[in-house]
Amino acid sequence: MEKPSEGPLLSLEELDKFRVPFKYLASMFGAGNEEVVKKTLLRQLAVRHYQRNIRVDNKQNLEVLEKVDLSGADAKGITRAFSLSFYDERFVVPTAKREGTDISLYTERGVAGFDQMNP
Repeated sequence: MEKPSEGPLLSLEELDKFRVPFKYLASMFGAGNEEVVKKTLLRQLAVRHYQRNIRVDNKQNLEVLEKVDLSGADAKGITRAFSLSFYDERFVVPTAKREGTDISLYTERGVAGFDQMNP
């Protein structure tokens, strides 16, 4: 078995190590089509190994991606879509300052949210 930094082997044997049974995943996400789910999981593993090589060795290992017909741009897009998020995507950022507005309890009193019930 090769070291992870030299380029790990991608195989269906790694899919057997998942906690969830593979046939169950295929029935949930692939309408029973196991080939589609295998291809998707292999691509996820390839992107994971590719990003690990970048983090650990500071170099790109495109051979891992080529085995599953992906490019470096595809791997970066998948990583961006599924694992990284910007500040405004993680938190609700108010669009206006509320410090200067008159929001007192007395202006909101008696408003129930229905036109017929408002004073």
